Amino acid sequence: MSTLRMVAALVMNRIGAINMKIIPTLVSSSQFTHVATKKVLVAELSDLGPRFVLKPLYDDACDIGLAFLNERTGSVTTWYFTHDVLDGDGDLMHVELRPTSESVASNPAMRDYTMILIND
Repeated sequence: MSTLRMVAALVMNRIGAINMKIIPTLVSSSQFTHVATKKVLVAELSDLGPRFVLKPLYDDACDIGLAFLNERTGSVTTWYFTHDVLDGDGDLMHVELRPTSESVASNPAMRDYTMILIND
């Protein structure tokens, strides 16, 4: 079993214990650039794989997002979709996400972070 699959199973078991099943796509920090001075994580959508899609965060909610595995610490945070940014022709430039309140509660340093997924 891959590291990402094992972490996903652990996250699902832990969250499930409080009656919420987390079901988002799991991505690795190795696919992102961290700009600490601006509190931003950036990745190109194509780097996340051909089957990447934002999924519902919980089985009982309509919020979509992803789970982010920090390869350095092993921690997993969840991020929810806030909005997309379009160019003048209506084409997608990028998508923005923010950490969920649960992730901020367990990791307060994430409070002001933004994740940007660039449509390359």
